[in-house]
Amino acid sequence: MDIDSFSSREDVMNAIRICPLALEFAHSEFRDDYLVVAPAVYKDGRAFLYASERLRDSGAIILAAIKTQPSVMSFLPRRFFKNRHWLLAAVKTSGRTLAYLPEHLKSDRDFVMLAVLQDGSALEFAHPSFRDDREIVEVAVKGCGRMLKFASFALRHDLNIVKPAVSNCTLALSWCASKVRADREIVLTAVRYCGGVLECVDEALRADPEVVLAAVQSSNHWSPRSSEPALKHASETLQNDAFLQFWADMTPRGRRNRRARESFLRKHGERNAKLQASVDLWLIKNGLVEHLSAKRNKCA
Repeated sequence: MDIDSFSSREDVMNAIRICPLALEFAHSEFRDDYLVVAPAVYKDGRAFLYASERLRDSGAIILAAIKTQPSVMSFLPRRFFKNRHWLLAAVKTSGRTLAYLPEHLKSDRDFVMLAVLQDGSALEFAHPSFRDDREIVEVAVKGCGRMLKFASFALRHDLNIVKPAVSNCTLALSWCASKVRADREIVLTAVRYCGGVLECVDEALRADPEVVLAAVQSSNHWSPRSSEPALKHASETLQNDAFLQFWADMTPRGRRNRRARESFLRKHGERNAKLQASVDLWLIKNGLVEHLSAKRNKCA
């Protein structure tokens, strides 16, 4: 894109509105214009590289850039890293800027706490000593469950740490201690979001009909680790179950339609007797009578 010939700020800003990186081709006059550069770096931090030297030295422009592109920190003059107040503002803007701070600041609890509050994934860049800091790890996994991977072994046993992690990132289950992967409540929460994590759960729960049913009914029933369907990781008996195979073989669209249909039928009471009978028999056979509706239980 060549906008060097554009004579007005309005023309340049229109081009930048479409593609912020078009700032690279603007005349030097516009690359030194705060009103042109600021909107570009707010939209895409990489545009910072094409600003004038004067504006690349502006704290406000830098903060705007690191909001979407923390790596901009690696292009800053050393003097910025000597200003504690400014660095706190940078971490508050984007927690992942912690990765670019001097090592002594990665060990500073004020910086680390501020970073994980802004972005839980910043725990990855903190000093390893914080992986056993209960308060910091709890804040981090609530924002990014994947950070359970960086928690200490002791904290991966703690249900108060594990539950929020699994709730927002089911893959976190794979980093839990073995006793947590045998906790039925936590496992059910995880497989309902992502049935594929059945691969990570305790062997006894892979033979639990309710857990396996929740996994195969999940909208995402493929394992994120082995790219295999959830049913592949169930017990041999349940793998050969016709009802579970029916769910496992369904296309994503068919799965959505089936759930919507069953929801509609439950709401309006217009059930297909043959289909419902087969479902009820399967639930009763596997000891899941509590899944029958209150009305049918009463009739029984």
